[in-house]
Amino acid sequence: MSDEEIVETHINIRIPDSNEGKWWAYNFEININDGCDTITNIGKGKGHILLNPYDCDEFVEISDEISQECYDLCVALDNGFFDDISSNRIVTIESVEIYQNYRRQGIGLKIMNSLLNFFAGDFILMLPHPIKGTCPEEKIKNATEKLQKYWMKCGFRRLGDKEVFYFN
Repeated sequence: MSDEEIVETHINIRIPDSNEGKWWAYNFEININDGCDTITNIGKGKGHILLNPYDCDEFVEISDEISQECYDLCVALDNGFFDDISSNRIVTIESVEIYQNYRRQGIGLKIMNSLLNFFAGDFILMLPHPIKGTCPEEKIKNATEKLQKYWMKCGFRRLGDKEVFYFN
């Protein structure tokens, strides 16, 4: 499928209505419309939304209960940086996957911009890396560097000297 055939790109984010507790998960589907009422699913993603507990130790403990991916992102926030977060919610983007046939068409940037608009005002964390099993071991470092540069185009910045990136 070429760029000319894709008329619209949509992201459907599903977040539970209830926000009781300190965190909840979200998933999203990435769909395209070819202009002839044909909608095709071309990707997916997931992450978590955490209410900012205003205490770094509590925050890391909560993220450890959620998932290893969420913990890896949240543990990167040291006390000094954490204290500067003014957002009420911290959002983790743990995966964004565009299916193979639809890559290299600029869809990822459109999707990330949609996510950033959806979560406007929230503090967003992500760890740019290839999805497990999609990249040969010997190419992971190069692929990770490419992904980091790619997401920086959307305004993500490196969190100190860590591999975690943030948007605020």
